[in-house]
Amino acid sequence: MKIRIFQINKDRDIDHIKFQSTKWLFSHAGYETISPSIYDKVFEGEVPAKDLGEVFAIFNRDDRPNVKAMHSLSMSDVVAVDESDTVAPGYYYCDTIGFTKVDFGEPHPKKEDAQCSC
Repeated sequence: MKIRIFQINKDRDIDHIKFQSTKWLFSHAGYETISPSIYDKVFEGEVPAKDLGEVFAIFNRDDRPNVKAMHSLSMSDVVAVDESDTVAPGYYYCDTIGFTKVDFGEPHPKKEDAQCSC
């Protein structure tokens, strides 16, 4: 599966939405979309996963790819599925339970070392 992972940059997170659910964003905070302007790309590459649950497991291990440039995959992170045999291409918000498909544009350039040969 070819993916990209985006995480919120705390310096641009003026509304403190990092680690919040889509329910909180859309119901309580009044957001209508997920803003890519506060995100950085922290990973891009192929991973040995068949679904987003496996992506979550890979990026929550101590030996996860790109461990120095990103925290473990958490609520408010966005996974872009670029190529997969089992998951439709698109952007997926890591939510309270599972992932929610969202509209998302291209955020800021990736951090250094965001590539991985997993």
